[in-house]
Amino acid sequence: MQKHEKAEAIRVLYTIPLEAGEIALIFLEYSAVIMRLPDAAIGMDLGKSVETNQIQAIESLDLLLLSHTHSDHYQPRVIRQILKIASPKIFVEPMIAKELDGKAIAEKVTAIHPGEPVKEGQFDITAIAGVHPRPITLFHVKGPDFSLFHGGDSGYVPLKEYPAEFAILPCGAPSPSCTLETALQMTIDLQPKVVLAVHGRDEQRWECKQLIERERPGTRVHITKPFEPITIVF
Repeated sequence: MQKHEKAEAIRVLYTIPLEAGEIALIFLEYSAVIMRLPDAAIGMDLGKSVETNQIQAIESLDLLLLSHTHSDHYQPRVIRQILKIASPKIFVEPMIAKELDGKAIAEKVTAIHPGEPVKEGQFDITAIAGVHPRPITLFHVKGPDFSLFHGGDSGYVPLKEYPAEFAILPCGAPSPSCTLETALQMTIDLQPKVVLAVHGRDEQRWECKQLIERERPGTRVHITKPFEPITIVF
């Protein structure tokens, strides 16, 4: 897909009409996702997979959540460019805030620590310490009518305290931490209605879908191509 086609796909995301009980999203690559609710938009792990012209296609963003310092999940350039077109509240794993200390954008990011829930507008945001070669923060976001979990590319950690209707779960390469089995165990804990399988080769994400839907028949697993806007109904 050409750069201009990727930018157009993001523009299309913002034209999709939504009603209560629906979300629209676009999976970019790795664990990067832009998601729209009927009245808000959330970006997660927007790292090196998103380029300048694609960022310029973002119409609005209320929250930006960044799980850790690996470049596929976080890029200072992306934060700077997003701040030029939108004013999201940005919550990051503490090592990201430390890395940005002294830079102009440092005052625009907030380090979020496990065990310290944050209220931001309609959302209650909880940070969860994950498992990875570098410190990694997983995010549980709860709104009035919706709950979301984003797993970065973490290995398994207990999540029964954080049930979520929608879970974005990593399942493989190039991460050294997440596997098909860890995605299944997270699903068992979270009990989501819908899972989006991310951060894995195409065949791993399809295997993840088959595994979860076999072991948890009440859960639907979505596999999307990068930069393909989709609507999910709950």
